[in-house]
Amino acid sequence: MSNKEILLSAFGSVKHLQSLQKSRNACSHISKYTIEQLKDMRVFYNNNSLMHPVDVMFWTVPETGRFLWKSWLDEMDLISSIIIE
Repeated sequence: MSNKEILLSAFGSVKHLQSLQKSRNACSHISKYTIEQLKDMRVFYNNNSLMHPVDVMFWTVPETGRFLWKSWLDEMDLISSIIIE
């Protein structure tokens, strides 16, 4: 398997990591556009109040009941294990 295929496989295996990128961007570049991106994601999570972009990390994943930040770590761990195999 080529490096490209491995990377596509690893990054295609995660569901919540894109919310980390959007949250980070909104924290760094607070604007109407970045806040709207976060508001659009609220339908996918529970406890989804939004006073500041950093609040996203405390949203909960409905399937697991865990904080979103924990899902981000788990997904990064999964990606790294796939890539280094």
